[in-house]
Amino acid sequence: VIIAILGFVAANYVYSKHSIAKIEKGINIMNLEGQRISSMTRVWYGSLYMYLQALNPGVLDQFLGTFFTTEVKASINEVLEVNNNLKNTLFSLGDSELLKSAFEDDIIFWNSPDDMILSNTLDTFSSTDLLLNKYYEFTKVSDFSELIPIDSIPYTFNNTANDYMSKSHKMSFEAEEFLRKIITANIHTIVGILASEMSP
Repeated sequence: VIIAILGFVAANYVYSKHSIAKIEKGINIMNLEGQRISSMTRVWYGSLYMYLQALNPGVLDQFLGTFFTTEVKASINEVLEVNNNLKNTLFSLGDSELLKSAFEDDIIFWNSPDDMILSNTLDTFSSTDLLLNKYYEFTKVSDFSELIPIDSIPYTFNNTANDYMSKSHKMSFEAEEFLRKIITANIHTIVGILASEMSP
């Protein structure tokens, strides 16, 4: 009986160690997704102010204009780094449900005034890259008025605030649910070990 219990404990030790690694990666995914949302929000927010200055010259003084330009550049780089880390962590974790959700083409990008014509439908990583390419245009202008002729700008703002952000928050909730399942399974395992040890 003792040998059987020791074997059971050893097997579950290995299982628990593997589960702890999964929990660490799950927490990392939640943190990275939160960072990506935060950084992309700063890109969106700063670009809105730059576009507001283009439409209403004088709204921002020179200092604020320079500040938002610098902020958008830095935030774009942050999103790029976090987006890559998030992708690598998801692959490293290897959970099929999280991978399927992350690479599902369910983020709709609109490109018409009445939102009836679909531009394309992308996964969260492709849509991040597409949005960053659009926002990068903001950092290349020497005068904010150069932004006015770019017809895609209003759609870039809308596409960021709609499906993209909704999907990002959904991925955070899915990572949280993944963690809950792993932790619950570990608790059941510990209870099983204790019950085995206490049985006559």
